[in-house]
Amino acid sequence: MEMIINFLSNPRTTGLHIQIYEIELSKIAEFIDDVNENYIIEDLRKINGIDVIKRFVELEEREEKSGNQWISDRLSTAIASIIRKEVKPEIYDYFKISSEDLEKARPSEGYPGFRRVQRLITGFFDPKLFPKYLEVLYMNYRMSKVEKNMVIELISLNVIVFNIFNDFISCLPVLNDSFEKISERESHIERYIFKLYDMVVKLWIDLENKFLLNDNIKDFLTASINYYANEEWRTSVILSSIAVESIFAELYEEEYMINAPDIPLGGLITKVEEKISFPSDLMEKIQGLNKARIASVHRSENPVSDKDAMISMMGITSLIIWYFDNY
Repeated sequence: MEMIINFLSNPRTTGLHIQIYEIELSKIAEFIDDVNENYIIEDLRKINGIDVIKRFVELEEREEKSGNQWISDRLSTAIASIIRKEVKPEIYDYFKISSEDLEKARPSEGYPGFRRVQRLITGFFDPKLFPKYLEVLYMNYRMSKVEKNMVIELISLNVIVFNIFNDFISCLPVLNDSFEKISERESHIERYIFKLYDMVVKLWIDLENKFLLNDNIKDFLTASINYYANEEWRTSVILSSIAVESIFAELYEEEYMINAPDIPLGGLITKVEEKISFPSDLMEKIQGLNKARIASVHRSENPVSDKDAMISMMGITSLIIWYFDNY
């Protein structure tokens, strides 16, 4: 848990781990065709591997976001076919499927049961939490500029998840020896931190027992994460701000022993600062959140961005960490 707290409090100092793989698109097509031939359910419409890759390349070259979902859905369908017919614990673990859940979804035979198995699998490229290992995995991908290969970036808090990913890949035919690792490094770059931060917050919420004491804060923070994931930046900022306002109202009432006044967040922060000496780095984050809140509420000429939403999430998260430690 200490590693999670350190990252949430000072992500640039803590850093992340990155591994980059490359795989030939022809191998993915071969994998899909192999699954169709050896695993797929007879009454499920077969997916031709070459057609899948062709469509994926077309979407990527047109820079359409649906390219990610297109190939992810088809890889997930192929993997679900393998799970339905084989016992492969490493795949269950990777997709967070318990044996009990799988048995409930596994039919004696027939197409509807495949759909139940498929629903247990999240998208191949979706971010994943591994609470058992206090670990998060974000998978980013792009087309190689040199050849029509796929470059896959794995971003995580530590290197444990890379071993989990490798165990998962080793269970898949064709792909098990097709991934080439081309680099491995630690990074403190903002763009990588922003990709992972909300997932680490979600992991922290799932693991931190202290959230049981304040469902109100937990609900607002969880909602902020969900809106951030859906790229609804303005709503995410507002929800983070409401959570901050809730905490500052509690601090005001604790220190002044009267009900918190009905004033804007900035004024409430000033009143509480008269009684409590906050760490300077924490207040910088809170002020950043308040600026994003003002822009969101008043709908300024400058549109609210993903960076504003992330700054706000960092603000409320850092405040909650401080609050849990002091109250």
